Amino acid sequence: PHPNPPTMTTATEDEFNAMKKVMWKRRIIWKDCAAACKAALACHDSFESQYFCANYLVKALPMICGRGDTDEELSSAFDDWCGANRRKHSHPSPDQTEHFKTSLRCSVKLVLLGLLRQDLRFLHMVNPVLDARSEIYRYCRPENRDAHDEAQALLRELQATWLEWGGDAMKKDLLELQQALDAATQVLYAAIFPFVAQGPAQPL
Repeated sequence: PHPNPPTMTTATEDEFNAMKKVMWKRRIIWKDCAAACKAALACHDSFESQYFCANYLVKALPMICGRGDTDEELSSAFDDWCGANRRKHSHPSPDQTEHFKTSLRCSVKLVLLGLLRQDLRFLHMVNPVLDARSEIYRYCRPENRDAHDEAQALLRELQATWLEWGGDAMKKDLLELQQALDAATQVLYAAIFPFVAQGPAQPL
């Protein structure tokens, strides 16, 4: 079932501060990222939330779902920080599994709500989250297999949420809208600058 987004609102000060805290940092603090995603979802129809998604989340999701902090050819950030036998087990920070889960659960819903608004900025944002080929899901270090199993269960949960809300259909409709807008833009451009549409001038 499709949710019915409410009318436009403004983020509260706490929600704004949670998003602002992570916006310009060069590295991801998993706890802060989860708090920011929760805040963005709570005020998803606000300008602040949509700005956060378009300018931060789109860059953060490939990192959350991507490679770990190692020179090895295959790794995952999830394996680095999550599970009893996480790669960074000696780091003073505790297991970050719940922060990863919160960030990704909120992100999928934020993208679905963006598609409902027909916001083209959200069209491909969720790809790394739902792709079983992303490192978070396909990488398995034997010593941390329990964490890998949790990641696989999370993928199934996120895919179920996507299907329940009709994500594929909304994405298809938005792709068709984008193609129609691109075609209209080309027609308009050709009408305004006909000499460009005709190609370079031929020598006499």
